[in-house]
Amino acid sequence: MKINLLLAIPVMGELSPNTVKTEAVICESCKRRKTQYTNITYVFDRWRGEDIISGSAQFFISQRLKEKLEEKNIKGYKLTPIDTAFSEQRGGIHKFGKEAYQKELPNFYHFEIFKKQKEILMIGMKLLILLNVRNAEPIKN
Repeated sequence: MKINLLLAIPVMGELSPNTVKTEAVICESCKRRKTQYTNITYVFDRWRGEDIISGSAQFFISQRLKEKLEEKNIKGYKLTPIDTAFSEQRGGIHKFGKEAYQKELPNFYHFEIFKKQKEILMIGMKLLILLNVRNAEPIKN
């Protein structure tokens, strides 16, 4: 059995106040709730090339990581496109760190795990190695 561990790298940014958060009761007897997010916009203060980010206990992945998950046929999750923006606190300046592998924000997706399976699906060190994020290069098989 393969186990991929969860490890999120701190990213300077947050969910936009326009992101809609709703709570749905999924069990009337125990009052268990599920938080759902819609109209998601992640606002970056700076982007340094991270492929996985978190905000409000939710995870978001880049187009590059999405492609690697698909390429490796990893299942058990749902992806929903989100909007991204840069913070206006910096006067509209788009701040890219020197580690960024491109000079524009890639597409990002809300990453929701929805299915248990033989492989425990978590993002982490294995995928960081898979992506060779430190060098910002796609891996070569």
